[in-house]
Amino acid sequence: MSRSRRGAEALELALTLPLLLIQVSGLIDFGWVYYQQSRLHDAVRFGARAGAVTLQKNNPLGRATLATTEHLTAVGVPFTPTITSAFVTDGTGDQVVQVHAEAPYVGLWNLVGAPYALTAPVALRNEEQPLPPRPRS
Repeated sequence: MSRSRRGAEALELALTLPLLLIQVSGLIDFGWVYYQQSRLHDAVRFGARAGAVTLQKNNPLGRATLATTEHLTAVGVPFTPTITSAFVTDGTGDQVVQVHAEAPYVGLWNLVGAPYALTAPVALRNEEQPLPPRPRS
């Protein structure tokens, strides 16, 4: 191989390697954001379920918030979210336990963009209310 050809290959590598590394770093950072969003949503769903099956007299909203926090601690997320729980009435008149969490994005290299907030809203029907009567046929 000639000397000029080796120099051309080195130049091509020097020009393309930084672009490739930026793309790979961005892909890893995006995967990290997706992972954190998934962990947050799982914890909120877990908390909403805990609140939905807790009896009214046992503070279901407090149980939902506590279960969400415990689940986030168990999976070891690197952020502390703001968690809100509330009873709302959906379009069918059913009472729903709604849990919403919001947390700041904690990035590896912050290539995704800052500031970025992770949010996870979940609403589940309260299990304590009676089921509607079934139509007779």
